[in-house]
Amino acid sequence: MTREHKIQPDAATPGQESHVSHRDLAHRLQEELEFLAHLAQQIQFALGSALSEITAIPPDIHRNLQAIDLLYQTLAELSSVMGYLANHVSDGEIPAASLNRVIRLQHLAENLLNGQDRQARATNENGSISWL
Repeated sequence: MTREHKIQPDAATPGQESHVSHRDLAHRLQEELEFLAHLAQQIQFALGSALSEITAIPPDIHRNLQAIDLLYQTLAELSSVMGYLANHVSDGEIPAASLNRVIRLQHLAENLLNGQDRQARATNENGSISWL
C-alpha cells in the first residue's frame, strides 16, 4: 500500500502549534484502516491454511474464524467510509497537539500526524516476522 498523502502538519511558527487538515487526517486514517484490514485478511488466510488439515473444527474455533472475517469486513468498510469522508470533508484543521493527547501508539501518531511511512510492519522485506 503506497502512501498518497505525505503532507506534514503546517509548520508552526514560534508560539503557534502545528495543525493537520481534516482532509489529510481522513486520508491517513483510511490508509491505516486499509492496512489493518489487510493484516486481518492475512491472519484469516494463515489460520485457514493451518486448520485445513483438521477434519473437524470445534465450533468455538469456527466462531472465532468468523469473527476474524467480520473484523476484516468491518475494517475494509470503515476504510471506504473514511475515503468518502476525506473527499467530502471541509478544509478545516485540527491542532496536532490535541490529537497527540488521544493517540497513544507512537507509530500511529507518526503516521497520522506527520504523514511518515508506517513504522511497524508485520513482515520485513525478506519475509521474516518482525515482532513489535
